[in-house]
Amino acid sequence: MPEKPDIIGIDCSSSKFQDIVEILESAGAQCRAVPLPLANDTYFDDCDAVVISGGPHLFTDAGAERLREQFDFLGYLSCPVFGICLGHQAIALHHGAGVYLGEPRRETDAITLTGEHQLLDGIPDGASFREDHCEGVELPEGFALLGRSAHYPVEIMADDQRCWYGVQFHPEVSGDVGRQLLSNFVGILKQRKQAAP
Repeated sequence: MPEKPDIIGIDCSSSKFQDIVEILESAGAQCRAVPLPLANDTYFDDCDAVVISGGPHLFTDAGAERLREQFDFLGYLSCPVFGICLGHQAIALHHGAGVYLGEPRRETDAITLTGEHQLLDGIPDGASFREDHCEGVELPEGFALLGRSAHYPVEIMADDQRCWYGVQFHPEVSGDVGRQLLSNFVGILKQRKQAAP
Protein backbone atom coordinates (compact mmCIF):
# COMPACT_ATOMS: atom_id res chain seq x y z
CA MET A 1 0.00 0.00 0.00
CA PRO A 2 1.52 3.36 -0.99
CA GLU A 3 2.32 5.98 1.59
CA LYS A 4 -0.12 8.78 2.19
CA PRO A 5 0.19 11.62 -0.32
CA ASP A 6 2.32 14.37 1.18
CA ILE A 7 0.71 17.77 0.56
CA ILE A 8 2.15 21.19 1.29
CA GLY A 9 -0.67 23.57 2.10
CA ILE A 10 0.04 27.23 1.36
CA ASP A 11 -1.82 29.29 3.95
CA CYS A 12 -2.71 32.68 2.45
CA SER A 13 -3.97 33.95 5.85
CA SER A 14 -7.25 32.12 5.34
CA SER A 15 -9.63 31.69 8.27
CA LYS A 16 -10.65 28.45 6.55
CA PHE A 17 -7.18 26.92 6.23
CA GLN A 18 -7.60 24.39 9.06
CA ASP A 19 -10.80 23.17 7.40
CA ILE A 20 -8.76 22.41 4.28
CA VAL A 21 -6.17 20.50 6.30
CA GLU A 22 -8.82 18.50 8.16
CA ILE A 23 -10.53 17.36 4.95
CA LEU A 24 -7.27 16.48 3.18
CA GLU A 25 -6.08 14.44 6.15
CA SER A 26 -9.43 12.71 6.63
CA ALA A 27 -9.22 11.73 2.93
CA GLY A 28 -5.92 9.95 3.57
CA ALA A 29 -3.25 12.59 2.94
CA GLN A 30 -0.75 14.24 5.23
CA CYS A 31 -0.49 18.02 5.12
CA ARG A 32 2.33 20.40 6.01
CA ALA A 33 1.46 24.09 6.36
CA VAL A 34 3.59 26.87 4.88
CA PRO A 35 2.58 30.54 5.23
CA LEU A 36 2.41 32.34 1.89
CA PRO A 37 5.25 34.78 2.75
CA LEU A 38 7.59 31.78 3.15
CA ALA A 39 6.47 29.89 0.05
CA ASN A 40 9.15 31.24 -2.28
CA ASP A 41 11.82 29.91 0.11
CA THR A 42 10.21 26.47 0.48
CA TYR A 43 11.60 23.24 -1.00
CA PHE A 44 8.77 21.51 -2.89
CA ASP A 45 10.60 18.65 -4.61
CA ASP A 46 9.81 16.14 -1.87
CA CYS A 47 6.03 16.67 -1.77
CA ASP A 48 3.29 15.03 -3.83
CA ALA A 49 1.12 18.14 -4.28
CA VAL A 50 0.55 21.74 -3.29
CA VAL A 51 -2.82 23.12 -2.17
CA ILE A 52 -3.17 26.92 -2.06
CA SER A 53 -5.86 28.43 0.15
CA GLY A 54 -7.95 31.52 -0.29
CA GLY A 55 -7.09 34.67 1.59
CA PRO A 56 -8.08 38.29 2.32
CA HIS A 57 -6.10 39.73 -0.59
CA LEU A 58 -7.04 41.14 -3.99
CA PHE A 59 -4.96 40.89 -7.14
CA THR A 60 -6.87 43.88 -8.52
CA ASP A 61 -5.83 46.20 -5.67
CA ALA A 62 -3.40 48.97 -6.41
CA GLY A 63 0.05 47.85 -5.36
CA ALA A 64 -0.75 44.14 -5.72
CA GLU A 65 2.63 43.49 -7.35
CA ARG A 66 4.02 42.31 -4.01
CA LEU A 67 1.16 39.82 -3.73
CA ARG A 68 1.92 38.49 -7.21
CA GLU A 69 5.60 38.12 -6.32
CA GLN A 70 4.69 35.91 -3.37
CA PHE A 71 3.43 33.34 -5.89
CA ASP A 72 6.71 33.15 -7.83
CA PHE A 73 7.08 29.62 -6.44
CA LEU A 74 4.44 28.45 -8.93
CA GLY A 75 7.08 28.68 -11.61
CA TYR A 76 9.20 26.02 -9.89
CA LEU A 77 6.51 23.40 -9.21
CA SER A 78 6.46 20.11 -11.09
CA CYS A 79 3.85 18.44 -8.84
CA PRO A 80 0.02 18.61 -8.88
CA VAL A 81 -1.50 21.87 -7.62
CA PHE A 82 -4.97 22.66 -6.31
CA GLY A 83 -5.88 26.34 -5.88
CA ILE A 84 -8.85 27.62 -3.90
CA CYS A 85 -10.21 31.17 -4.46
CA LEU A 86 -7.03 33.28 -4.21
CA GLY A 87 -5.02 30.19 -5.15
CA HIS A 88 -7.28 29.68 -8.18
CA GLN A 89 -6.64 33.27 -9.23
CA ALA A 90 -2.88 32.91 -8.71
CA ILE A 91 -2.85 29.86 -10.99
CA ALA A 92 -4.76 31.78 -13.67
CA LEU A 93 -2.35 34.72 -13.47
CA HIS A 94 0.65 32.40 -13.60
CA HIS A 95 -0.67 30.97 -16.86
CA GLY A 96 -1.24 34.37 -18.45
CA ALA A 97 -4.98 34.78 -17.84
CA GLY A 98 -6.59 37.89 -16.43
CA VAL A 99 -8.08 38.46 -12.98
CA TYR A 100 -10.88 41.01 -12.76
CA LEU A 101 -12.99 42.69 -10.09
CA GLY A 102 -16.55 41.42 -10.25
CA GLU A 103 -19.71 41.03 -8.22
CA PRO A 104 -19.11 40.24 -4.53
CA ARG A 105 -20.36 36.75 -3.67
CA ARG A 106 -20.62 35.84 0.03
CA GLU A 107 -23.16 33.02 -0.11
CA THR A 108 -23.70 29.66 -1.78
CA ASP A 109 -23.99 29.43 -5.55
CA ALA A 110 -25.11 26.55 -7.74
CA ILE A 111 -22.29 25.32 -9.96
CA THR A 112 -23.13 24.12 -13.45
CA LEU A 113 -20.73 21.33 -14.39
CA THR A 114 -19.46 21.67 -17.96
CA GLY A 115 -17.45 18.47 -18.31
CA GLU A 116 -16.77 15.07 -16.83
CA HIS A 117 -13.69 14.62 -14.69
CA GLN A 118 -12.41 12.47 -11.85
CA LEU A 119 -12.30 15.62 -9.73
CA LEU A 120 -16.09 15.83 -10.05
CA ASP A 121 -16.90 12.19 -9.22
CA GLY A 122 -19.94 12.00 -6.95
CA ILE A 123 -20.81 15.68 -7.34
CA PRO A 124 -24.19 16.39 -8.94
CA ASP A 125 -24.65 19.09 -11.54
CA GLY A 126 -26.02 22.20 -9.84
CA ALA A 127 -24.48 21.41 -6.45
CA SER A 128 -24.10 24.46 -4.23
CA PHE A 129 -20.71 25.64 -3.01
CA ARG A 130 -19.84 28.46 -0.63
CA GLU A 131 -18.48 31.59 -2.29
CA ASP A 132 -16.44 34.31 -0.57
CA HIS A 133 -14.84 36.52 -3.22
CA CYS A 134 -15.18 39.53 -5.49
CA GLU A 135 -12.65 38.65 -8.17
CA GLY A 136 -12.89 36.24 -11.06
CA VAL A 137 -10.56 34.82 -13.68
CA GLU A 138 -10.43 34.26 -17.41
CA LEU A 139 -9.81 30.65 -18.44
CA PRO A 140 -6.04 30.19 -18.92
CA GLU A 141 -4.70 28.59 -22.08
CA GLY A 142 -4.32 24.85 -21.64
CA PHE A 143 -7.06 24.58 -19.01
CA ALA A 144 -10.46 22.96 -19.49
CA LEU A 145 -13.55 24.58 -18.01
CA LEU A 146 -15.27 22.15 -15.63
CA GLY A 147 -17.76 24.41 -13.86
CA ARG A 148 -19.39 27.83 -13.95
CA SER A 149 -22.02 29.75 -12.01
CA ALA A 150 -24.58 32.39 -12.90
CA HIS A 151 -22.19 35.02 -11.56
CA TYR A 152 -18.71 33.83 -12.61
CA PRO A 153 -17.88 31.95 -15.80
CA VAL A 154 -14.81 30.08 -14.46
CA GLU A 155 -15.62 28.32 -11.17
CA ILE A 156 -13.69 25.07 -11.79
CA MET A 157 -10.76 24.58 -14.18
CA ALA A 158 -8.31 21.79 -14.85
CA ASP A 159 -5.05 21.26 -16.71
CA ASP A 160 -4.73 17.48 -16.81
CA GLN A 161 -1.35 17.54 -18.49
CA ARG A 162 0.18 19.20 -15.44
CA CYS A 163 -2.46 18.01 -12.93
CA TRP A 164 -3.25 21.59 -11.90
CA TYR A 165 -6.75 22.49 -10.72
CA GLY A 166 -8.50 25.63 -9.53
CA VAL A 167 -11.85 26.39 -7.91
CA GLN A 168 -13.19 29.88 -7.31
CA PHE A 169 -15.43 28.79 -4.40
CA HIS A 170 -14.50 27.29 -1.03
CA PRO A 171 -15.00 23.50 -0.96
CA GLU A 172 -13.64 23.34 2.59
CA VAL A 173 -16.79 25.01 3.95
CA SER A 174 -19.29 23.62 1.41
CA GLY A 175 -20.47 20.54 3.26
CA ASP A 176 -20.50 17.07 1.73
CA VAL A 177 -19.97 18.16 -1.88
CA GLY A 178 -16.94 20.23 -0.95
CA ARG A 179 -15.50 17.39 1.08
CA GLN A 180 -16.08 15.09 -1.90
CA LEU A 181 -14.25 17.45 -4.25
CA LEU A 182 -11.15 17.66 -2.06
CA SER A 183 -11.29 13.91 -1.41
CA ASN A 184 -11.36 13.35 -5.18
CA PHE A 185 -8.17 15.39 -5.48
CA VAL A 186 -6.52 13.20 -2.85
CA GLY A 187 -7.76 10.18 -4.82
CA ILE A 188 -6.00 11.49 -7.92
CA LEU A 189 -2.79 11.81 -5.90
CA LYS A 190 -3.10 8.26 -4.58
CA GLN A 191 -3.49 6.94 -8.12
CA ARG A 192 -0.37 8.82 -9.17
CA LYS A 193 1.60 7.32 -6.29
CA GLN A 194 0.39 3.83 -7.15
CA ALA A 195 1.39 4.29 -10.78
CA ALA A 196 4.83 5.68 -9.93
CA PRO A 197 7.74 3.30 -10.66
